[in-house]
Amino acid sequence: MRSGSVFVGRYRELTLLRKGLGQLAHGSPMITSVVGEAGIGKTALVSQAMDSAAGLGIRVARSSAVEGGGSPAYWLWKDVLRQLSIGDQIDFDGLDHADHLAPNGAADVPTDAATRPQREFQFYEGVTDR
Repeated sequence: MRSGSVFVGRYRELTLLRKGLGQLAHGSPMITSVVGEAGIGKTALVSQAMDSAAGLGIRVARSSAVEGGGSPAYWLWKDVLRQLSIGDQIDFDGLDHADHLAPNGAADVPTDAATRPQREFQFYEGVTDR
């Protein structure tokens, strides 16, 4: 949040985010998604939460989608993982790392186009379980 700016509203949401950050600071994993219509204060809310996280010494990554779609595949995840300095370790095109990330492994899943949705799901499940 810019210096001198005032945060108004969204106190319930900010309280929930800060509660989650407190749990995160004590070892519970956390992934949060803030969604809603344009102009309702998502960016300000996330900025406040990120400031709170920084105050607790928590490393955070943030990404945002473009309204109407059009983003390349995995763009949001690539952005987050790049910020965490691990994005270059994942082959998003082949999803070759899904077998390492998915809890039950993905080695049994063929890598043809028909199985891509299953591999994508396993990838997301693996990342969010970390």
